[in-house]
Amino acid sequence: MWQWKSLRTKLFYTYAAIIMVILFSFAVGISYLIRGHMYENKNKELQKHALEIANSIVALSANNDINSMRVQEYLADIDVLLNVRLLVIDSKQELVYLSPHSIDYGEKNIINQEREIYRQYKARTNEERRKFAAERLGEKDSTFKKIIAPVYEGQIISREFLHPVYNEEVLFLCAPIMLGEEIIGVLVISSAVGGIQGFLQEVHVYIAQIMLLALLLSFILVHWFSKESIAPLVKMQQSAAAMAAGDYSLHIEVKGRDEVANLGRSLNRLGEDLEKFVDSMNTQEKIRRDFVANVSHELRTPLTIIRGYNDAIADGTVQDPQKIAFYQAIITDEVSRLERLIKDLLEISRLQSGREIVNENIPLMELVSQVLAKLQLQAQGKKIELVADLEEAVIIGNGDRLVQMLIILVDNAIKYTPAGGKVEVLLKKLEEYVSLTVADTGRGIPPEDLDYIWERFYKVDKSHSRKEEGTGLGLAIAREIMNLHRANVSIDSQLGKGTCIKIDFPYDVNKYKK
Repeated sequence: MWQWKSLRTKLFYTYAAIIMVILFSFAVGISYLIRGHMYENKNKELQKHALEIANSIVALSANNDINSMRVQEYLADIDVLLNVRLLVIDSKQELVYLSPHSIDYGEKNIINQEREIYRQYKARTNEERRKFAAERLGEKDSTFKKIIAPVYEGQIISREFLHPVYNEEVLFLCAPIMLGEEIIGVLVISSAVGGIQGFLQEVHVYIAQIMLLALLLSFILVHWFSKESIAPLVKMQQSAAAMAAGDYSLHIEVKGRDEVANLGRSLNRLGEDLEKFVDSMNTQEKIRRDFVANVSHELRTPLTIIRGYNDAIADGTVQDPQKIAFYQAIITDEVSRLERLIKDLLEISRLQSGREIVNENIPLMELVSQVLAKLQLQAQGKKIELVADLEEAVIIGNGDRLVQMLIILVDNAIKYTPAGGKVEVLLKKLEEYVSLTVADTGRGIPPEDLDYIWERFYKVDKSHSRKEEGTGLGLAIAREIMNLHRANVSIDSQLGKGTCIKIDFPYDVNKYKK
């Protein structure tokens, strides 16, 4: 089966076909409208003439006889004057009068051409005239009489018909000649439609010329429109192909508010989203590599230390009891580090499993105060001011996990705040949620690291320094506890000025659970 090679070709031929059908339908409709209008006007004209002629025949007839000389002379005169064909039949269906001439509307001097025929016709007797008319009608009168038979019952007939005498299409009107309630004859007045047909042919030629010009202009416009319509789609195809090849930078210039423009915008957004997704995946991959490196470092370093000092004790290299005790203390510290690391990993796994129960009424003010009391000595040891501004608030949550989260956040704030700094904890009771803020005047976090500080083993300091104790999992655990309580968290940090973490807790976490 033949198919179009491109959408542009398909649109062009489709639009062209639609325009051709519309133009053809319009031409046919206009043609029929003009034809109908002309025939209607002609029919009204014939009705008017028929009424006037019928009234005149009645007035000129003597004793209800329309075969009188006066009627014949009047019909002969009016025949030439009106330039129509007349046919008069009496009540006995006998021919009274038939136009002796054939009218040609194309001739301007038609009356002069027919004047001689009229004089010859007028010179005859009534009987000769009827005989002449009967000869003109010939054998076709029986069929014609059947057609006009309903007129003897008072009907008026108007139709287009092949005249039985002149063998040409005419528009004729048959009307009864009435004398009071009595029908004394039938008048048939007809006009050749040759003039109308000629005019219609001229109209058809004119319409055909207009159609050809309209088609030419339409094809030009359709060609331009199809090109303009397809151009955005071509750009979209190029953009989609670029995306498939991994290039998300090719954007489409979008104009307008139609469906194609909206599709272009959607494709642009898709490219942007894919670019962000790929960047995020690359970042995640980098975090994963960093995670592997961090885990390797966190596990390998204590194990190496433990093995080294244990071998030194086991093979007898170290004999001094004080050194042995020192080595054993180091081994114990490294074992504790490994235990904390494993414990934190298990904590994250347990929190992510969704098995934690959150159904306690937690007085946050009391809980925060207890945590700050525990960390007060640590803050004093670093000469850091620990400030609290707390309002009473009760939420439904898990007390142990909230304590764990607070210790992580406040401990981090103290850890990364230099001596003489300040750590502030605020608790505000609002209409829809409880707001908890932990702010410090520490060294701050670089903007590029803010989105990733909640990742496991992610460190702002990329060096594997052991200066600060910890497993690198504290903030990841804190974030899981926030997720457990359906809390929203935001973080604002400026290098050299400090960090502010704001957490919004709903009053009843169970309302937000699926």
